[in-house]
Amino acid sequence: MNATPTLEMLDPATLTVDINVRKDAALTADFIASIKEHGVMEPVIAHRKDDGTVHVLMGQRRTRAAVEAGRDSIPVMIIDSPEEAERIVTQVVENIQRAELTEADEADAYHQLSLIGVSAAAIAKKTGRTKTTVESALKAKSTETGAAALGKGYTIEEALVLAEFFLMWTLRASWRMKAGGVALGR
Repeated sequence: MNATPTLEMLDPATLTVDINVRKDAALTADFIASIKEHGVMEPVIAHRKDDGTVHVLMGQRRTRAAVEAGRDSIPVMIIDSPEEAERIVTQVVENIQRAELTEADEADAYHQLSLIGVSAAAIAKKTGRTKTTVESALKAKSTETGAAALGKGYTIEEALVLAEFFLMWTLRASWRMKAGGVALGR
């Protein structure tokens, strides 16, 4: 068949999500809120069967979240119908290759937004994260210790704890040095 793929805006409620290799769509409230506010930013990949129904190949979570969020339409790339084995292999490969944004990347993005004057509250609203998470990321990123911890793969919360611990340790050591200096000066 080899038809050229076409991009269409379709009602997600009309799409059929077939059996998928991903058993749990993991529809979190944050993900649904993000889809509600921003829409589906990456087209779902689907194929049209002979009866006209459109079946999702890649984008199960985006489709289900769009339905939950009440979106009227989402971008859908219509491709040729694959063989069943090809469909399953494609889903497995897509899920294996997907890499989530690291917490270091997330903190860097929040930091960049803060540098251009976007408040933590606005960042939280636009990204669907809590204000506390954004503030923690910004605090961790603002210290050398926190930024280093994020770079080594620590979570935002772990990096924040390390940064706060190091700050307290430094202050305590500084206080002891000053106190010791006073005692030595007698």
